[in-house]
Amino acid sequence: MKKIYASLLILICSVKGFSQHTAPLKNSINIIPVATFYTYNWSMGIAYERLIDHKGRFGVNIPVLLAFMNDGFNVDAGVENSNRLQLNPGFRYYPVRNKTMTYGVGLSYYYFRGKIEYYGFGYYSGQTQYESWKYTIWQAGPMLNNYAGFNINEHFYVGIEVGVGVNIINKGKVESTGEVYRRNAEKEMFQTNFQIGYRF
Repeated sequence: MKKIYASLLILICSVKGFSQHTAPLKNSINIIPVATFYTYNWSMGIAYERLIDHKGRFGVNIPVLLAFMNDGFNVDAGVENSNRLQLNPGFRYYPVRNKTMTYGVGLSYYYFRGKIEYYGFGYYSGQTQYESWKYTIWQAGPMLNNYAGFNINEHFYVGIEVGVGVNIINKGKVESTGEVYRRNAEKEMFQTNFQIGYRF
């Protein structure tokens, strides 16, 4: 009987110790070395996440990224330069969270703002003229995100995220005239990213 009591005591202590050890850490900092948003070449940034319940099922995620683009777009050697600030804050729900991995789904609201410059050669009455056009653009809308993270240890992990959204706001402003117009391109928004994270 004493052996049974001793075995039960050891088991209870082991379960208690395990549950304390696996209690989720509340804060995460993620480095995002590679991300894509729709037709943009690439992005990079950082994100902060805070779990808001004791089981670690719900979290608030705040990514901030900078996008870069530099493309040739026509036979006249035109070039498009675009640098854009991206914010994509949202909520996540984690139905799967264990020692090996986490899986989450959530809603976010993205916002992009930046400058676009087109420059190339224009043709007027038989004359060739070098020109440039500058615009400010901004886009915003809701996005549905899917996330999977793979734990290296208690603190470090890597993750991938895929999202799809729709542009509710998609406007531009001509810098030379101040005219604001509605942009018809890029009605949908898609994003993917790779993350290296640290929990604390």
